[in-house]
Formats: sequence, structure tokens, C-alpha cells
Amino acid sequence: EVLASDSPGVSMTVRDAVLARVARLSPAARALLELASVVPGRIERWLLENILGSAAPALEECLSSGMLLLDHSMVAFRHELARLAVESTLSPLRQQALHAQVLQALLSRGEDISQAARLVHHATGAQDEALVLRYAPLAAQQASAKGAHREAAAQYATALRYADQLPPERQVELLEGRAHECYLTSQVEEAVQARLSTLRLWRRLDRADKVGQTLRWLSRLSWVLGKGDEAAQYADEAVRILETLPPGSELAMAYSNRAQLYMLAYDAAQAMQWGERAIALAESLGDVETLVHALNNVGCALINAQDEQGWVNLERSLHLALEHGLEDHVGRAYTNLTAFAVDVRDYPRVARYLQEG
Repeated sequence: EVLASDSPGVSMTVRDAVLARVARLSPAARALLELASVVPGRIERWLLENILGSAAPALEECLSSGMLLLDHSMVAFRHELARLAVESTLSPLRQQALHAQVLQALLSRGEDISQAARLVHHATGAQDEALVLRYAPLAAQQASAKGAHREAAAQYATALRYADQLPPERQVELLEGRAHECYLTSQVEEAVQARLSTLRLWRRLDRADKVGQTLRWLSRLSWVLGKGDEAAQYADEAVRILETLPPGSELAMAYSNRAQLYMLAYDAAQAMQWGERAIALAESLGDVETLVHALNNVGCALINAQDEQGWVNLERSLHLALEHGLEDHVGRAYTNLTAFAVDVRDYPRVARYLQEG
């Protein structure tokens, strides 16, 4: 029925079947189901009892009817579609009240930051803006650390709904987090919008270093979208602004970004010129991330020019990225090493890079 339905969410036939079973339950059992429906996955028995008081008879009725399943101290709907069907019957005010009750019960046992994503879910449902702003950035960071970058991007988006209450410095922190997670998950248009918002705020704060850094990011994102002219314009503007400041990591990465654009355009001479400037500055600053990025660009340019030293640079980029946990750069290194190995028909090397990558 779900597959046959063209409408989003739970199809009407499934919803009607679930609600027909719910209608035969007592008011207490229906109240328990409504509470459980706003908690995705499973709900703890202590949480039901904290909110409803003695919930054993109502729970027994829900179990006997086949609506809920019991797994030790946890209760869950037999199927997620059933939970969604019950949740869909709740008015906005009823949903808000239930989320607030769950949120209060969870926090009554002390703050557990490992539950940040769960707290965000209920704070959003309860329309508690302060708690959303407290926990959504934390949930985003936790998701990103576990490699759940799409979830991280969504958590940043949740926080940004209320970001106008925050000082500009905090707003740009959330926007940059959102932009990076969107970039990692190919939500490039969304990443551009976040970076453009960041750019306006950094200009308002008169932070030329951050303006230059944001322009460099916009250059990269523009190239990914196939907008080569815009990518070059942003790249030039980033270098021009950052060269008016004392040399820093932002300038080193802006140089490396220029090298990357030239490398991708198969202009090996310019790519190596800009890349060597980036490497020299990065090494003088102890900036490992920019060094990794620039070594990759120069390595690719050298291989394009049929210079075997390019493999050495790419391997060094990879090893440094692995050593320092630079996940995005590790992926890029393996991608480029594999692609070039295919180009020169070095299939044992291709197999090794694919396997390791």
C-alpha cells in the first residue's frame, strides 16, 4: 500500500487500518499510544510512567492489541508506519504538549549530552527555541564526528531556524558548520547559500581574513557546480584581500585553491607555481591541512606533466591526511591516486588504492 500510494507519508489505507485498531482501545491506552507516537524508535517504560503515572494496565492493553511490543524496559510500535499513523492524528497543540512533557521528563534525570539529537527532536516539537539552540549544534558536531554528515547538516539547519537571536559571531559558526556538512554530502547549492550568508556577516563584522576564507570556499563550490568563471573570480578576490593582511593559513589555502583550479584546467605550470607558494607558506605556519591540500594539487599537476615526483607528493598528502584525521582530504587523495593509476594503466596500484580507500 505504501509503494502504491503517490502521496507522501503514510497512505490512507494503512492509516485507516491502524486507526481502526486504535479506536477499539480504552482512553488510557490511546493516551499512551499518543505519547509513544512522538518518540521515534523506542520509548523507555520509566518515561511512560513518569508522564502518565501507573501505565501498566494501559500498556498491557496496547501489547495485547498488537499495537506495541515490549523488549525488557523498552516499548516500541510494531512498525514505524503505525507510529506515524497515530502521530498524524494529533493536533499541533497536542503534539507540542506531548513533546514538552517528554522533554521535561528527560531533563529531570539530569543533562545527558549523548542524547543531544533526541533532546533536539523534542525541543523542536515543543517549540522551545532556547533548548534547540543549546542542543542542535552539539548534535550536529556529534553526528559529524561519527560520519553522519547528512544528519549533521540537518541539525545545523534546525539551529539556524532560530539563529537570528544569536550574536553574528555565533551565527557564522552555525552557517559555516552547515555549509561544510552540505559540501561533504553534495548539497552544494545549500552550501553556497550558507556561505553567502556567512560572507555578508563577515563583511558586516569587518573581518577581512574571514571574508577571504569565505570567498575561497565560494570559489571551490562554484567549480563543483560547473561555474568556472565564478570560481576564478572568487579565487582572485580571495587572494587579493588576504594579501593585504599578514600571511596566515587563510592566504595559504587561497594560494592552494588557485593551484587546484589551474590543475583542474590542466595548466601544470601555473598549478605548480601557486602550489609551491601554498606549500612554502603552509610549512612556515605549521598548517598541516593546507599542506595536505597543496601537495595533492602539485602532485596531480606533476603527474599531468608526466613527472614521477607527482606520485611522491600525492602519497605524502595521503599519509599526512591519514595521520591527522583529515577525512575529506584522505578521500580526495585516494580518488586522485586511483584516477591517475587508471590513466597510466597501473592496475595493481589501482587495486591497492581502491581497496585501501
